[in-house]
Amino acid sequence: FRKCERINDWPGDISFWYSHGEYAEDYLASLANWTLVSDRVKSILEDYSTVDAQFLPVKVFLKASKVEVGRYWALNVLRYVEALDWDKTIWSKPNPSEQEHPALSVLREALIWEQVKKVDIFRLWIRGMDNAAIYISLRLKRSLERAKVTGFYFMPVWAY
Repeated sequence: FRKCERINDWPGDISFWYSHGEYAEDYLASLANWTLVSDRVKSILEDYSTVDAQFLPVKVFLKASKVEVGRYWALNVLRYVEALDWDKTIWSKPNPSEQEHPALSVLREALIWEQVKKVDIFRLWIRGMDNAAIYISLRLKRSLERAKVTGFYFMPVWAY
C-alpha cells in the first residue's frame, strides 16, 4: 500500500454551487475532480475500520435558491494500492508497459484480488501515477445501497 498525503492546511471557507436540481445528492462530483460526500456517506465510511480517508469540510449551496444544503465533505482517499493485473487489463494502446503514462491507456482494468481483498476504499497506483477513480469493496457498496444514498454510479471491476 502507498499512503497519500494528508491535507493539514485546508481552508474552512470552501464553497461549491450545485446546479443539478432542487436538492443535492449524497455524492457530488466537482469540476475540480474532487469527490464530495454528505454526512450520511461520511458516517457509513467511518464505520469501516479499513477506510483510510480524510474528510475535509465544504459548504454546498443550491445555485438556483442560494440555500446551503447541509454539511458536505471533500473525500481525500489516503490509500493507494498497486493492484493492476497488467495481463488481464484491457488497454487502448499496445505495449502499455513501455508507455510513459500507462494509466492513461486503461480501457478496463483488472485487479489482483490478493492486493485488494481486505481494502474497502482505495485509489489505484499504476507505475508511479495515481488513478483519479475511487474503488470500493462489494461490502461497502452494499452498505451504501442499503442506506439508499443518492448520486453514486457503480461500475464493476474485474479482480482475479
